[in-house]
Amino acid sequence: MFLFGCLELLFEHPQPRGGKTYYKNLEQIFVSAVPNTINSNDTNSVLYELINDTLQFIEIRNKQKIFELELHFFNSATIIEEFIIEGIIDSFFQNAFDYKVSSQSTILEKENIIFFNEKIEEGGREVYKIPLIIEKNRSDNDFKFFIGPFIWSIISSSDDKKFEQLKKQLNITEYLNETPVANPSYMSLRNHLKNTPPLFEFSSIELLASSFFEILKEREGSNTKKYKEFEGFINYEEIETSIIFSKNKNDFTKQAFENMGPLFDKLDKK
Repeated sequence: MFLFGCLELLFEHPQPRGGKTYYKNLEQIFVSAVPNTINSNDTNSVLYELINDTLQFIEIRNKQKIFELELHFFNSATIIEEFIIEGIIDSFFQNAFDYKVSSQSTILEKENIIFFNEKIEEGGREVYKIPLIIEKNRSDNDFKFFIGPFIWSIISSSDDKKFEQLKKQLNITEYLNETPVANPSYMSLRNHLKNTPPLFEFSSIELLASSFFEILKEREGSNTKKYKEFEGFINYEEIETSIIFSKNKNDFTKQAFENMGPLFDKLDKK
């Protein structure tokens, strides 16, 4: 999927300030947010954006303890794959953040947002970084997943004036190995998140679909005999890109990456 950890904003304490420990199972988020059935016939669904001349139909079925993924191909071939919800969550955190959430995170909830605080040691002391924030939509039952929520906070505040504003807003008072450490109020943190895009944003369906195809890719690679009939039918890279940037989502990140290309080309020529 994506690993992106070279730019950090650390926190003195787990966030959000005044948050309570999140005791619910993460599985409940997906089970409650995903309808019993969703498929690529729905033009408003991300699944609609993934079909092509080869992969002609996609359906996800929520059966509470497991999810089913059904794929139809141009030659009438069909795949039905089952995914255990615990495996989906482990795969997501392993691929996105290279760790298991259950063993390394302090998860706090306040109002409609959930913060995943990873405790690390930096400069001889314990501090926290936040790789993921989940926000529940107040108007429906869906969730938004903000991955790398503070990556652009640092990059977009690279000049002195903007960084002074960031320091004031998030109460950055010290640095550990040149990495800023913040201790913001709850409202300051919420206001900052409202006005600064994350590295990536996903809905529950988008995140599930991405995880399904990531796991299916691993299954195909480890059991070529079983999946020989469908070899080459699924363009996994194209699917991942389509999910990440569906409906003009994550445009800020897309534009930033596109601008980095010419910059890297210039550096290579020097």
